[in-house]
Amino acid sequence: MTNEDNTSEISTPNPELQHLFQAAVELAAAAGTRLVGPEHLFLVWHNNPATFPASQLRAMGFDPVDLLARLADHARTESTE
Repeated sequence: MTNEDNTSEISTPNPELQHLFQAAVELAAAAGTRLVGPEHLFLVWHNNPATFPASQLRAMGFDPVDLLARLADHARTESTE
């Protein structure tokens, strides 16, 4: 997919997604890193049960608790490097 023809069709993030992005920025800052990564976004998304698809992840064979623990470990490791 190219952006040449579709750029004008891309909408801005809805308020819920904007809130998740801001929370990810705050989480990364609290962890002592200047870089916000997917792990930060996933961690804040995981803490929002209204939007987190835990049952769908379990249906695909993922353990949301294990994913959270691994991502938290990764986020801690990233902030100390």
